[in-house]
Amino acid sequence: MNTTKQNVVTAFVILFVAFGVLGGVAVGLTQIQLAPDTPEYIVLVYNGLIYIFTSSSVAPLFVMIRNVYGYLKNKYTPGNEPIQYEGKQLLTTWLTYEGYMKGFSIFILAFAQGTPYAPYAYYMSGSLAFIVDLVRSSIEDVANSVRATK
Repeated sequence: MNTTKQNVVTAFVILFVAFGVLGGVAVGLTQIQLAPDTPEYIVLVYNGLIYIFTSSSVAPLFVMIRNVYGYLKNKYTPGNEPIQYEGKQLLTTWLTYEGYMKGFSIFILAFAQGTPYAPYAYYMSGSLAFIVDLVRSSIEDVANSVRATK
């Protein structure tokens, strides 16, 4: 296997393992039943842990989607040279999506509270993060092409 394929396989294995581990921890945390007389500060910390692990378990899914999209975009854009997969960008992309999703999910959870859409708030925030990232990337591409023509 060449280096690019090894990097891609390594990145996807890391994302799948992270998705599985974070998802497993999130499911495990939601299965815990706190006693009715549990102090409020412990309930607050417990709910915070559920939020962190639940929103973090969805992020690798959208990072994988973004990596596949970026690869296909570069591969099928006319005039592009063969690309090398940059494994160093994986953590940057992951942290970017974590930031987007944490910010968006708070608002989506607030608006979806008490509706049937509340369980899907993290997926909605991931989709919104993907759209924002595509718009940002497109604006960057247009700016770079304008600079190149000057």
